[in-house]
Amino acid sequence: MKKKYFLIIGIVSLFLIAACSQEQVVVKEESKAISIGVSDQKVLGSKVTLESVQIDKAGYVVMHKVVDGKPGSVVGNSALFLGKVQNLEVEVAGYEDEKELIAMLHYDNGDGVYEFPGADGPVKVNDVVVVKKFSINSEGAMMESPKELASNYYRFSKVHYDQSLKEGKIIFLDFYANWCPNCKKEKPEILAAFNELNNENVVGYEVHYNDNEETKDDKEMAKKYGITYQHTKVLIGSSGEVMLKSLEVFDKTRVLEEIKKGE
Repeated sequence: MKKKYFLIIGIVSLFLIAACSQEQVVVKEESKAISIGVSDQKVLGSKVTLESVQIDKAGYVVMHKVVDGKPGSVVGNSALFLGKVQNLEVEVAGYEDEKELIAMLHYDNGDGVYEFPGADGPVKVNDVVVVKKFSINSEGAMMESPKELASNYYRFSKVHYDQSLKEGKIIFLDFYANWCPNCKKEKPEILAAFNELNNENVVGYEVHYNDNEETKDDKEMAKKYGITYQHTKVLIGSSGEVMLKSLEVFDKTRVLEEIKKGE
């Protein structure tokens, strides 16, 4: 009888341990699900559109004016629930004289009312507030936005690249071929690095080289930087000088280290 009792207790304990372990895995994955995807745009009907917003618990995405490059007064906000929403429209007011806005994520303290300054603090990842700056109603906002592959990392667009140069941003270029094993190995590392970096002053581009997706603009970039082989990485400093040109295969840490050198 005692053996049967201990056997039942053991089975129940194993079940509870397994259930707790599974719950911890889910929470760990959700904690990484934080992002803002928004492009330069023209404001239509007093609304701005965000391609995607993802948060790991209830909160808000808040539109701020830009003051000295930092978030200023609020011009609009929208409530968010845990998970990802696409093509989110946010009503804004008092933005008419602005050329840029900043989207910022905030957590809700549980009362369902946006309060900041107050209890609804900004969302941080690695102690960095999650924000995304974008242009509105300007020449830059009217250009076609390139495909965003990760945070501030895009499929190459000459117009977007020229604007980044003009703004003095640090630029990371990866000359990528879709048939190249080393390129395929590096790509998730580069994307992970940019998602972790989340720095508005650093931008990256995937430039196709010698594959069936290569465009005329891609070829001109390869010629400009003397590229003769796929998976070449080029880092351009804020003053436009080439600070790195490498054929080595980078992991996430190496990408972040090289970008740090350029800051």
